[in-house]
Amino acid sequence: MAPTAHTEDDLSLQTRAQASRSFTYDHRSTTRSIRDSINHAVSLSLGPRFAGRRVGGATRAQIYGQSYYGSGYPYGSYGSTWVGGRPFPFYYWPVYIGPQEYYGASEYGPANSTDRPGGPMHAAAIFSVNPKHNTSEVYRLLGDRDSVAAVFSALREKCSVVGDVLAYDPSSDNSSHTLPRVESIVQYYRASSFALSLDGYINSAAILVTSLLPPTPFPSSINPMLLDCINQTVGTDLPLLDQGFSSLPGSMTNSDPAGAMVACMHLVLLVVFVSGLVKGVTTWLSTLRQERGTLLDRLSDLASIVTTFSL
Repeated sequence: MAPTAHTEDDLSLQTRAQASRSFTYDHRSTTRSIRDSINHAVSLSLGPRFAGRRVGGATRAQIYGQSYYGSGYPYGSYGSTWVGGRPFPFYYWPVYIGPQEYYGASEYGPANSTDRPGGPMHAAAIFSVNPKHNTSEVYRLLGDRDSVAAVFSALREKCSVVGDVLAYDPSSDNSSHTLPRVESIVQYYRASSFALSLDGYINSAAILVTSLLPPTPFPSSINPMLLDCINQTVGTDLPLLDQGFSSLPGSMTNSDPAGAMVACMHLVLLVVFVSGLVKGVTTWLSTLRQERGTLLDRLSDLASIVTTFSL
């Protein structure tokens, strides 16, 4: 059974970093080229996997979670860390954590699932090359392929980081594909569908226990400026879906997609039928012309014969 989520017992990323060194950050939103909100919730109607789940309704202002899996839900958390059966406020699925069961994460596997919005799960190991950061800390991004790529690109520009992006597979024999470990995650975003980890950090809030433990403070050696830059950039550049839900796979809006699909099929059949009819009539007329020409030729020959005999 999953522990109850008590957010008052879970210090924010800012507070935990301030415990080691003072710095500030805010949850600033941005419009940029990415939509800020999904303006209404709808139900998934297609496909058996998550049929009937509610999706949407979340905004960028709600993109920050906490340091434990199952955090960051604007609605549908039911006061627990268990993610199984939950809605998708941002449409994206929670990150898959495995290979053992972890608070309902198995429901959203495997990691290489092509059904996952944004593509199969990937991870990026990043570190700063900016002298002002003066640190060897290695952070990791975890999420769907497209989200990891988008955030990694933004971090290179805004925080002077470099690194590698790899496919994520927690059951792989290659350790480079199994990172980050869940106990190293320092922050979840977008209803636990994206995560940030710090190599060498062991978070007590990640332990499978019946009562949620407070997160472990950060080591005093971390550079808060770099963490601040990464955290803000994830918050402002992590992709959100467009506000229009009519094009989402498996979603049902006020319009009738099933009816539209049937009407589309009828239109296609009508076009095929008319095309076939036109082709048939054209062929018949062509054949008729050929037969008429042959008949006239034969009548002409017969007339010539009759004329010859009459002479």
